[in-house]
Amino acid sequence: MLGDITVRENIYNACGYTDMRKSIDDLAAVVQQQFHLDPLFYHLKLRCYVVIELKACDFELGFISQLNMYQNAVNDILRHSDDKPTIGLLLVKGKNETVVEYSLGGYQNLIGVAEWKNQITQSLPEELQSSLPSIEEIEKELE
Repeated sequence: MLGDITVRENIYNACGYTDMRKSIDDLAAVVQQQFHLDPLFYHLKLRCYVVIELKACDFELGFISQLNMYQNAVNDILRHSDDKPTIGLLLVKGKNETVVEYSLGGYQNLIGVAEWKNQITQSLPEELQSSLPSIEEIEKELE
């Protein structure tokens, strides 16, 4: 059985067709309802939005689904008919290539998964390293 649903919070009932193609405020409302919106960019040369999901932990299966939902919302609410489909970029602390490959199977949206720790620390010029917080300091702030 379903149990006693009177004690549940955040139960939503959606009926009929809803067209939310209005503005960035609608997108923010969708995403901030339960999630935190990470950076959203528009790539001028590619003519598409780029949604970036930042995670201070290793790859988890649910991250792909969350990013896919963000992309669907951006495609539906913000994307103009002349724009190309939104690109999703998931940046994680660590990943297993095989798990990521199978996790991406079947998704229609363009999604890339990359480890951020090594690329950031290896590519940062020495003169900038002392002026920016360490990886550990960033991780502490994200907790």
